[in-house]
Amino acid sequence: MAQHNVSFFAGSNNQNHVSNSVFTHVGGNYTLYETHYHDRQEEDIQVLSRWIAADALHDSHERTQRPTCHPKTRRKVLEYILKWLHSEENDQDLLWLYGPAGGGKSAILQTIAELCRLPDRNFLAASFFFLKGKAGRDDEQKLIITIVYQMALAIPELKEHANRAMFRDPALHTKDIRTQLRALIIGPLQRLLDPPSQVFLVVIDGLDACQVQPQKQILECITMLLEQSNIRLRFLVASRPEASIRTAFDQPHLNRRTTRVSLDRSWNPDRDIRIYLQNGFADIVKRNSDVFSTSETSWPAKETLDLLVEKSSGHFIFPATVLNLVGDVMRHPVRQLDIVLNSGGTHSAIDDLYTSILQICPYPQNLSRILSLLLAMHCPQPLQVFADLLDMSMSDVSVTLRGLHSLIEIPSDKEGHYERYKFSNRFEYDQTRGLRLHHATFRDYLLDRDRCQPKFLVDLAAAHSLLVKAGSQLMLHWISMPWRSASLPPFYCNIRRLVLIF
Repeated sequence: MAQHNVSFFAGSNNQNHVSNSVFTHVGGNYTLYETHYHDRQEEDIQVLSRWIAADALHDSHERTQRPTCHPKTRRKVLEYILKWLHSEENDQDLLWLYGPAGGGKSAILQTIAELCRLPDRNFLAASFFFLKGKAGRDDEQKLIITIVYQMALAIPELKEHANRAMFRDPALHTKDIRTQLRALIIGPLQRLLDPPSQVFLVVIDGLDACQVQPQKQILECITMLLEQSNIRLRFLVASRPEASIRTAFDQPHLNRRTTRVSLDRSWNPDRDIRIYLQNGFADIVKRNSDVFSTSETSWPAKETLDLLVEKSSGHFIFPATVLNLVGDVMRHPVRQLDIVLNSGGTHSAIDDLYTSILQICPYPQNLSRILSLLLAMHCPQPLQVFADLLDMSMSDVSVTLRGLHSLIEIPSDKEGHYERYKFSNRFEYDQTRGLRLHHATFRDYLLDRDRCQPKFLVDLAAAHSLLVKAGSQLMLHWISMPWRSASLPPFYCNIRRLVLIF
């Protein structure tokens, strides 16, 4: 005798059930074929949610420090994009926003995504923010699953058809993205009996974070979806203007349907950068009322602002880094600004600024080792991991990184304790807030021999060797400790944290 709770017709709104029933077998030979279905909750959107890159969404916890446009800046660009989105006459359903690193592309796409999620608009179908060097966000494998998951939330009628596709082929998430696209988006959209008439936007940022071949595949998938979709879809894609991406957009099938927007000086970025700096410095003055007298509220001088705007060269990464540096709560803002103003002029302004900030550190050798591990690790780790791997004390790591908050996000002990990184199998979660770079341009700087000073230059091959050697030694140390030793930090009680470190 066996008790079962069975839903016979998966996907039929669960109207037919045999619940808590008793089945009796009396003699004879038989063959039992079992089909296992998830309960109603699992038959819903949760099936798709297992395989998404949750931290690539525009509103993910991972992107807590996500940049957005200051309310008084980038108005012309934002208005242009929104006009393109709602145009009934424009048959170009793909917009490519391109510009150099640090130009503000991510902030613009983040702002557009947030605007399109407002209750009176609700045009956003999905978003995906790529990030180089971040597992799950630096290749194409999770893109389609993540997009269809969000589309199923935005278009409820799509949910049932996408779920059925997953049940028919539970390994869909491992297939190539063209197969995923046809099975999970194109097919389900074509089965909609009453497709919505409104326009929907899909936002994809940082396409250049992928390798060349995946870049091409993603753009081919976008074209395929736009050609075969029976709803009004528009794609907003941002990237650096790399040769491989330019070549792809030059292909006739993409070129004729693409609106190109270069994030250049034609949008008058100097005006926006000045507003951004003025408001940023005003906030710093307010936070440091004990430093600034009433007569100093106009700090810094107009000439200083002019110089900073000029040094920015139309890119927001420079003023953003300046404000992070000057606004460091552990430092005197006036002296921090002096560091910026006294930086050299042999390289680009941002390189000189990075060099000046790194030179603040009194322990360059320790800093070099920490930066090497930071770039070698595939996901953020807390200070304790760096201390253990490098055989340093927590205080040594903290002191070494003091003054670098403008370049590295350094969480305090009180921060964190929320789900930070989700693995696709849901067996392991990173519940910590670890060290992470504020911007990809700093990573580029650290890896470039022509830009970075030798004492801070990161050799990734050597960094990975250091990580493997130090990690192996640390693992041997754990294994040699008494089982359930009271001296073992709670952080390491789960040996699977090794997966996160390596």
